[in-house]
This record gives sequence, structure tokens and C-alpha cells, in this order.
Amino acid sequence: MMEKLKHGMKWGGWWLNAETLALDFDGPEGHYEINLEAITDSAIMLDWIFQMRTKSWATNEIMGDLLSAFQAILRPQGSLCGQGIGRKLDPTAWIKQRLE
Repeated sequence: MMEKLKHGMKWGGWWLNAETLALDFDGPEGHYEINLEAITDSAIMLDWIFQMRTKSWATNEIMGDLLSAFQAILRPQGSLCGQGIGRKLDPTAWIKQRLE
């Protein structure tokens, strides 16, 4: 059974905003938000990873925390890209069914 998600869960500086279904980050350059409802396939998630990597403040630790957050929230190997097969996901339903 997958761990339940809770508003405010944290992975380093990243935290789950269950009210807006976003992954938020408050860092040295201010507030940043990833709309989890828009991550409907592995390409979109990968785009976010590489987009964040271009930020000057996105250290290896911050990037590792982002990957941990994606893993905990979306379980991508089961929901988006397991065995190298791309899948579509309804992230809104996926997240809401796991919210406590």
C-alpha cells in the first residue's frame, strides 16, 4: 500500500501544497511552483527536471529532493514510465485518491 500524502509534506525545501496540487519551493531566489496536475506523462516530468536543473540555485541536493518528491507523489515507475513504456496519467485523480 502506498503512503498517504498530506498537505505540507516536505522533501528538503520542496513541499506538497495539497490545496493547489502543486509542488512548492521557497528558496534563495524566491518562491517556485510546479503544477502537479500538468504532469500527465513522463516527458512532462522530465521537462520539469531539466528545466529546474538550469536554475543557478538548483544544487545537486535540491535536485535530489525534487526527484524524491516526484517519487513519493507520482510513483513514476508505476504510473508514468515503468519498463521504459510511456503511460498517460490523470495526476489530479492520482494525487487526490492518496491525500489524507
